[in-house]
Amino acid sequence: PNIHLEDKNKKNSVVYSILFNEDNNPQMLQELLKLDPSAINTIFHDQETNTTHNLVTLATAKNKKKILEILVFFLYNENQ
Repeated sequence: PNIHLEDKNKKNSVVYSILFNEDNNPQMLQELLKLDPSAINTIFHDQETNTTHNLVTLATAKNKKKILEILVFFLYNENQ
């Protein structure tokens, strides 16, 4: 599957895995990053706040601590 496809609101499955993750469970994000590691470079423009985010700043803005841990871990290991 193409996880980069965006809906009419310019959100893709990676962004949705952060925004609508009520229990702060990083499992979906982990699976998406396994499918396509380049998804770590996703950029999202929040039209409501007129703010542009990468995944780390999006997780931080939404207070998704467990997801942020996974992102930082993934970024660290990707650069090793």
